[in-house]
Amino acid sequence: ISAENGNYMKLSEAITTSNAVDVAKEILFSLDPRLRSQDLYLYCSQDFVDKYNEAYQLTHGGLQYNTQYGQQAVEGSNGKLKFVPLYNKADSKFMHVTTKSNMLVGFDQMGDIENVMVKEYEPFILTYIATMFFGVQFECIDKRRFKTIELTV
Repeated sequence: ISAENGNYMKLSEAITTSNAVDVAKEILFSLDPRLRSQDLYLYCSQDFVDKYNEAYQLTHGGLQYNTQYGQQAVEGSNGKLKFVPLYNKADSKFMHVTTKSNMLVGFDQMGDIENVMVKEYEPFILTYIATMFFGVQFECIDKRRFKTIELTV
């Protein structure tokens, strides 16, 4: 993962409500054309999405097609770069752009620590309790399928 390989970029300034739309467009325009032509997901913090929505409303409030406050995708991407705010990205200094098929999701079903229980605490109501280990990984980090963005704090 490096800028030379085209799958990494570092932001030059911190994200604020003044520049969040510009940052999102900078990310969009930096993507490899083959990656940009696909349906993409921007895995980021809820804070970034909030700042984007505020900045978008301030700069694009008068547009006729701006009919809602919460934007689902980056302006200019034709709806292809969608936001995926994750709570565990709150303090992360990275955002990631990739396709759905490139994000591998897994959990440990064979380990000794996994524990699944079904309890009945009230009549006709069952409670499902599971202790599992969950993880994600990228199948490919080629610039045609992946980009990581390092934030400036």
